Amino acid sequence: MESSIDGLLARMDALLAPMVTSNDERRHFLAVYTRTTAAVRDELADPSLGGFVDPAWTERWDLAFAELYLEALERWNEDGTAPGPWQVAFALAGSEPRVPPIRHLLLGMNAHINFDLPQALLEVISDAGFDDPSVIERRATDHAHIDAILASRVPEEDRLLQASEQPGDRTLIDRLMTPFNRRATTRFLKEPAPRSGGTRGPYRSPAGTARRPCERRSSSWASSQPAGSPTSAGPAT
Repeated sequence: MESSIDGLLARMDALLAPMVTSNDERRHFLAVYTRTTAAVRDELADPSLGGFVDPAWTERWDLAFAELYLEALERWNEDGTAPGPWQVAFALAGSEPRVPPIRHLLLGMNAHINFDLPQALLEVISDAGFDDPSVIERRATDHAHIDAILASRVPEEDRLLQASEQPGDRTLIDRLMTPFNRRATTRFLKEPAPRSGGTRGPYRSPAGTARRPCERRSSSWASSQPAGSPTSAGPAT
């Protein structure tokens, strides 16, 4: 795992460059992720903005979160395997019929937020931290600020994504639903991690949850999805 967000961005750029050259459709998610990570880095670098309660913890979390995606991507590049949700997302790159860029982005968002985010939180919040209301309040505040940064980029990212689209990629219904999709994306970015019992806030550690990625869970998830379905990993509602 990288030791700084600058190192993380360098690694992302190195992975993105050949994707752009080859028109690899996986570039859509990675490009958005790289730009939003840079936005978080810029905010962390300016303490005068006062956006984060605990900048050091936020950086550790950001690095742990990104590592789960980058490990999956590099593993796929090496041997064509990845945890279940990422298998679905990566396998659709270059598939027929062609999947529009916005769907590649949503597939990546789904895998990263619904599958990777809870694991990343378990990496950076201890058992004692989960049981300390003051710690949870600080982590939730920083989580909310990350969400605000990401959500603020939705219109610009949508504009950049459209520049990569082909005629017909967005149907009439897509265009009519653009304002709704932007609101839904903002809400999606703010979905809390799973909790146990719903009584301790979004960061409650689920009883018995492993602290490392669970391959059995990912394999079970993948086996439950319709083969080749571009919507099988659609965003949560």
